[in-house]
Amino acid sequence: MITTRRRRYQNGQLYFDKDRWCARWREDVVQRDGTVKRVRKWDVLVMLKDCPTEAMARRILDEKMRKINAGSRTPAPIMRMLDELGVKPCEPCQKRIVAALQAKGS
Repeated sequence: MITTRRRRYQNGQLYFDKDRWCARWREDVVQRDGTVKRVRKWDVLVMLKDCPTEAMARRILDEKMRKINAGSRTPAPIMRMLDELGVKPCEPCQKRIVAALQAKGS
């Protein structure tokens, strides 16, 4: 499993969309060539009827961000997909992944 640490703390962006509270944040993803790319993710946090105030929605977002900012994250989609398929990257790809993650962490 390959992990990367967050280079900086993030709060995430909370916004209201129709009848729900949504959030946006950035996450590192390891590409097939071993480079690490930061992509913007979003998710529906909670419906308005369950969480009527922005302060309550912010608390939910803070909990989600706490997990992301915890210090080590697994670059999600590509590595998870490779693990699930039982595919191990070739030697040169592994070296590129490790080098990219070390450069990203320093």
